[in-house]
Order: sequence, then C-alpha cells, then structure tokens
Amino acid sequence: MYEQRVRGLASVNPRSGFSMWGGVKIAQQSLAEGRPADALKVYLSLINACEWREDDPCSPDKKVGLIIHGNCGNLLVRDSQFTRATQVYAKALAYVDEGDDIRKGHLMHNTAVALVMHGNMKEALTWLEHRLVASFPFSAFLRKGILEGSLCPSSVPAGMLLD
Repeated sequence: MYEQRVRGLASVNPRSGFSMWGGVKIAQQSLAEGRPADALKVYLSLINACEWREDDPCSPDKKVGLIIHGNCGNLLVRDSQFTRATQVYAKALAYVDEGDDIRKGHLMHNTAVALVMHGNMKEALTWLEHRLVASFPFSAFLRKGILEGSLCPSSVPAGMLLD
C-alpha cells in the first residue's frame, strides 16, 4: 500500500487538484515510523511534481512548498547528499515570504552546514557571514571553526540543522 502511494506521487499532475499536504503527511508518517529513506522519496516526488511560480495559480501554497523543500534538504544532508541539499535549500528560498528574515536565515544556515559537511569551507563562510545568519549561535560556532581552521566536515553533526 505504501509503495503504491509513493509511486502515485511520482506521477502527480499538480493541476489535477492533488493535495501537497497529503504528501507531507505521508512523509511525516514515514519519519514517525523510522523510515527516513521513504520520507525522502516522498519529498523528492513532491518537489519534482510541482514548482512554485508567482504567476501560476496552480502553484502549491508557499507554506507547504517551504515545508517540503526545507524538510527534504534536511533529509538530504542526513543522507550525505550535500550538493543536492544545497540545491533544494536554494529552491526553498523562493517559498519564503518577503520580509521573513528568520526563515530565510534558517535556510541559509542549513545551506552553510551542508557546504561544511561537503568540505566547501570557503563558500560556507560566505553564507555564514550574511547578516541574516550571523546571529545564530550554531552559525557563530561554524564560522569560528572555519576561521581558526579547526573545523573538519566530519566534526559537524546533522543536529546543527535548523527547522
């Protein structure tokens, strides 16, 4: 039954009225049951199914788009797919409402975490020095470690990701 639902998401036509929230619920259920790989498949299917555009009335709600992309990025980091995670976080920024600096800062911080875990310290430092990220305690820890040269990719736990 579960596999049918996941396969069904892969062929979703967003214009058919499919509920993106239904997909999020399936992913959350997978996580609650200890199946993060299945949750990741669901989130990737949802991302592939629809992309938000300002001028498209059939685009998913910005809130659900942000949840899908943010959660997917975090699962990709936990699965060591760092490059793909940074791409998903970049797409997530399109779903953040103008002026929501906290959410934007969280996504930028998570992008920096993925870059550090991938070993790209220079680019991570660029993200960590942005004004929206500089005040987060975890960001300050990462920035200090990079500047001192004491931070290595394997020393950064995925627990540093912000929700």
